[in-house]
Amino acid sequence: MTDLYIPVLRRRFLEDMRIKGLLPKTQTMYLRAMRELRISSAPMVLPIAATMQAT
Repeated sequence: MTDLYIPVLRRRFLEDMRIKGLLPKTQTMYLRAMRELRISSAPMVLPIAATMQAT
């Protein structure tokens, strides 16, 4: 990873996986699964509903 901003929870997650000795590919798969879980749990707002709420 680069030295760019990494959220604290993600950094901790990466450190924990490194300590447990998980391979880099496994770490990538875990991070991808967490990202997909976060996206899928986000409330869905249809574009029409969003424009109606804005007016």
